[in-house]
Amino acid sequence: DKELAQLIHREAERVEALMQTLDPLSPSSQQQHALVNVHQALEHAARVMKNISPSLRIATYYDPSIPEILADESRLIQVFVNLLHNACDAMKDSANPTLHITTRIASSPLPLCIS
Repeated sequence: DKELAQLIHREAERVEALMQTLDPLSPSSQQQHALVNVHQALEHAARVMKNISPSLRIATYYDPSIPEILADESRLIQVFVNLLHNACDAMKDSANPTLHITTRIASSPLPLCIS
């Protein structure tokens, strides 16, 4: 219960900060770039999804060589939450949904596939 309460509190703060960045008149409307650990942001987004869909299984495969990146952590987490939410929606009819999250450094650009 304590972990869930902490997650809810952090999410409320993150969404509040994100909303302030959307208001052009707000003094905090500038993006807050800092060094961010991508895997920590992904883990946060995965915890959010696990609380939305408790039956969801999540398997992670992280490349430990990925360095921290300069990003707005709140926005990055929101992107990951949106992507994971979309993936969960696509699996909603699966009997045993498992979400696989993989990070890696691509040695060449990935081809763009649109179907």
